[in-house]
Amino acid sequence: DEEVLDDMVDDAIENGFKSDKPSGWKPYVHDADDVIQMTALKGKTEAFNEAIRKISWDLPKNATNAELVAELQGWDVEDVYTKTDQVYKYEATFEEKWKDQIEVWDHERELGQAGKDFGRKNTFNGAERAALLDAATEIAVQGIELTPDEVLLLESQGPEGQAATEALLREKPGLWAKIKRTFKQLGEKFARLLNRSPPTGQELGNIEMGDLAEPLLGALHDEAKSVPSGGKAGKPYAPPAELQGPGGPGTEPEIELGGKPTPMTRTNVIRAFNEVLKSPTAAGTTAKDLGLSRSAAEMLWISKASLQEWLAKQGAGIRLAPAIGFLTNWLDSLAPGAGNFINMGMAGLDVMTSGDPWGALVYGATLAYGKFAESRQAILEADIPDKVYGTRFGYVRDGDTWYPATISSKEKHSGLFAKSSNMVMRYGTDMIWSTDGQGNYRPEFINAKTREFIVGDDEFSKWTGKDYNDTYNPMRDWYFMSSDDALSFVSGDQPFVPIEGSAHEEPHYTKMLNDWRLALDASRDYKSEPGKASLGDDAYEDMYGGLSRGLDRVLDENAQSLAPYYVPDNEILGLHLSASDWHESMAKGDYFSGYEFPMSDYLLNTVMQTQLDSLYRTQFTAATEAGCERYATEDLMEGAEWTKKHFPPENRAHMLDNGARPPTSWSTLYLDTSKDLPIAQTAEELEEQLHTIEQYDDRSQAQRSYLVQKASTRYWMNQLASIGGTNELNEFLFSAHNSIRYAGPGL
Repeated sequence: DEEVLDDMVDDAIENGFKSDKPSGWKPYVHDADDVIQMTALKGKTEAFNEAIRKISWDLPKNATNAELVAELQGWDVEDVYTKTDQVYKYEATFEEKWKDQIEVWDHERELGQAGKDFGRKNTFNGAERAALLDAATEIAVQGIELTPDEVLLLESQGPEGQAATEALLREKPGLWAKIKRTFKQLGEKFARLLNRSPPTGQELGNIEMGDLAEPLLGALHDEAKSVPSGGKAGKPYAPPAELQGPGGPGTEPEIELGGKPTPMTRTNVIRAFNEVLKSPTAAGTTAKDLGLSRSAAEMLWISKASLQEWLAKQGAGIRLAPAIGFLTNWLDSLAPGAGNFINMGMAGLDVMTSGDPWGALVYGATLAYGKFAESRQAILEADIPDKVYGTRFGYVRDGDTWYPATISSKEKHSGLFAKSSNMVMRYGTDMIWSTDGQGNYRPEFINAKTREFIVGDDEFSKWTGKDYNDTYNPMRDWYFMSSDDALSFVSGDQPFVPIEGSAHEEPHYTKMLNDWRLALDASRDYKSEPGKASLGDDAYEDMYGGLSRGLDRVLDENAQSLAPYYVPDNEILGLHLSASDWHESMAKGDYFSGYEFPMSDYLLNTVMQTQLDSLYRTQFTAATEAGCERYATEDLMEGAEWTKKHFPPENRAHMLDNGARPPTSWSTLYLDTSKDLPIAQTAEELEEQLHTIEQYDDRSQAQRSYLVQKASTRYWMNQLASIGGTNELNEFLFSAHNSIRYAGPGL
C-alpha cells in the first residue's frame, strides 16, 4: 500500500490528476455547442467522482438506472430519456450512453452497498488516513513560495512551530482549500487502485485544521530546508552540476571550488580555466569550441583553427537571421507572442544538439534589451498621458446606468514585464463639443465625472467592445464603440444618451455578481458622504471604482472558464433552475472553493476584511463619543501604549492601523441594537438602508457611520453564506490572523 501511495504522489506531483479526465475533455467553452459537448464529457469525468457514487447510497436498493441518472443530473425522471438524447446525439441505447456511470453503480451493487440502511465501515484505517493527509499536503505545497520570515517560523519546534504553521495556513485559504481537494482526490484514487469500495463523503470531508498542523509543518519545513539562503520554496534545490561530485547531488566535487576565496593571481585564474576544461561536466562547450588552453609557461591561448570554426558557425547563423526575423514577425502578426516562442525553441534546440549556449545567450540579451526599450518608451509616453483624449467613444457604467463617455488619458505601466495601463474615462449625461486653448475641438460632458480603470494591453487592443462584456465579463464597467458606431453617435445621427440597465434577461450567476458590484459601489459612494456634508463638492470622491475594481480583475483573469455561467438557461451549475432552487443549491457549499467561484478568496480576504476593519474603526469612534470608556471594569492602558508593550514593531503591521487605535473591551460594548435593521438581501435593500441611516437626526455622524458599516458587514456575511461559504467564513473570522488584527486592551 505504501508503494502504491508513493507512486500516486510522484505521478500527481509530475502530472497532476489529469489522468482521471477522458481524452477530449476541455474546461473552456465559447458557445452553445461547446456547452452541450462539455455537458456530455463532464458526465464521463464525474463517473469517478465520489458524489456520483453516493447517489447509489441515497436511493433505494431497487432504483432503476433512469432514477440514478435523474438524481445525477437533477432531471425529472420522466424527462430522462428525452434529455439524454439531447445531450448524446448519436445512435445508442440509454444504457450505452450512460455506460460509465452504470458500471460504477453496478460495482456498488455487487459490493452490496447500495441502500441507506447498509452499515459500511471506513475504507481507510487510521494509519492510512494519516498517510493520505501527509501525501496530500506534500502535493499541495508544491510551488508554494515562502518569505525568509516564514522559513524561520517553520523552523521553530514544538507548539510554536505548529502554531506558526496553522497561522500560515489561515493566511493562505487557497492552500487550505487545495489540501482538502487533493486529499479527496487522493482518497478516491487510492481506493480505486487498491480495488476497495469508494470512501464516503464523511470520511473524506471531515478534516479539521488541527489534523493538518503536523503534515503541513513537515511538508513546508522540508520545502524550506531545500531552499538556499535568500531563496524561495517551490523547487528542490540542488547545487549546479559543476559543484557536484561523480556520484551526483550530495557527493563532494573532485575540485574544491567553494570555501574561502583564493587570491586572484594569474596562476589561480589559469588553474581555474584549466580545471574547467578538464572536467567533461563542467567545461562549457563555448570554451571548448574557442579552443581555450594553457601553455607550458602558464599562458592562456586560443586555437586559431577552433576560433575560425566557431566564427564560421556564428556567421552562418547571422546569414539566416533576416529570414528567421521575417518568419517570426509574420507569426507574431498572426498570433502575438508566437515568434518569441519559436525563437526560444530554436535557441533551446541549438543548446541541446550542439551544447553551444551562445545563441541562447544572444537571444536572451536581445529579449532583455527589447523589454528595457519597451519600459523606456512607456516612461516617455507618460509625459503626455492625455494625448489620446477624445480619440475613442463608448460608455461607462455608474450604478445600473451606462453613460456616454470618451477616453481621457492612458498611461502604460513601465515595469519590465508590465502588460497593462491606467486608463481614465470621462463621462456624463450629455456630450457637447468645446474648443480648448490650443485651437482644438474636444468633447466635454454635462454633469461630468471621471473613472480610472486598469486595462491589459491585449484587452485594450482586441477586447474593448460590448461583446466582451456580454460574453466574458458582464461586470466590466466600460466598453468602446467601433469607429463606425461611434461616428453615428458623435455626428448626431443617433442620440448619445444614457442607457438604463441591461437590455436582456440575465442568468442567476450574472445577477448575483451584479448585486455584489452594486453593493460594493454603494459602500464606495458612502465613503464620501461625511466629507460632502461639510465640504460639498470639495470632498474626496473615489474615481477608481472601490472594491468592485478587484472583483472585475478576478473575473477578467478567469474570463474563459466563467463564460458558460453567463449563458441564460444553461444547465451547467443549475442555471436553468428557478431562482429559489438555484440559491438553495449554491448554499450547500459544493462550489464555494471550486473554479465556479474564483472570487471566493477575494470576497473573504479583501471585501470581508475591509468591512471588518471599517466596522471596528467606526465602533471605536462611536463608543468613544458615547462615553463607553466609563464601563471599563479594570484600569486599561491607552491603545498605543498597550500595543507598544505587547507587540514588537515588526509585528504591528498585522494589527488594525498598525495598532495605533486598537479596539478595547469597552469599545466593543457599543452595539446600538435599538437601530438594528433586517439583514439586507440585495444591494438595492442595502442602499435603501444606508440612505435611511443617513437620515437619522438622533445619531451623530460617527454613530451613523457605525450603523452603516454594521449593515454592510451583515449583508456580506449573508452573501458568503448564501453561496456555501459558511465554514470558510467561520474559519476566517476566528483565524489567528484576525485574533491578532483586532487585539486590544481587555480583549
